[in-house]
Amino acid sequence: MCFSASASFTASVLLIPTGIYCLREAATKDKTYLAIASLPLFFGIQQAFEGLLWLGIASNHTQTVHSAALGFLFFSHFFWLFWIPGSAYSVETNQLLKKVLAIFTLVGFIYGACLYLPLLNYSDWLEIHVIEHSISYRINFFFNNQVFLPKDFSWIVYMLIVLIPLFICSNRSFNLLGALMFISAMITYLVFSYAFISVWCFFAAIISIYLIYIISQSANPESNQLLS
Repeated sequence: MCFSASASFTASVLLIPTGIYCLREAATKDKTYLAIASLPLFFGIQQAFEGLLWLGIASNHTQTVHSAALGFLFFSHFFWLFWIPGSAYSVETNQLLKKVLAIFTLVGFIYGACLYLPLLNYSDWLEIHVIEHSISYRINFFFNNQVFLPKDFSWIVYMLIVLIPLFICSNRSFNLLGALMFISAMITYLVFSYAFISVWCFFAAIISIYLIYIISQSANPESNQLLS
């Protein structure tokens, strides 16, 4: 599969208007959906950063590459870790689940800060490579340097923080979104493990178009609740 600046910018051009539409619909129908409705918009901005990264690589402009990579990783390694659990928290009506989702949101914020903030201070912790026409972000995470932790510990925790809130949310549309994200992650790991971050974020961005359906159903919230 070939990724490029044109693929990233095309996704961005598609997602940003989709996000604006979803936000307008959520603002009209149910404001508790505003956080989740913003996903396509933010995914679009993230894809634009990767488009700039591709241009920086093509022109061999080191500063553009580094800045664009940090912009992309702001979303992948920090923002999504608390925004996605927080989005589930916003729409949740079950008070016990709401408390659990609040914990996931807080943990996601703290964990994301641990992953992302060191990259701002230690530029040598981040390397960018192009492998099989895809971008590979090679990052030196503190957690993965600990001999007592399993390989890929950082990503195991990451997946749990992002996906569990979608699965435990009492809104069935969120459950399906979580399933789609999980399936895309497994496919990416099996086929594009060498560029997992870039490729999974691209697939997740496209999947976020599903938010059009979720927001359209928000006017009839009882249809989204799990049967008791």
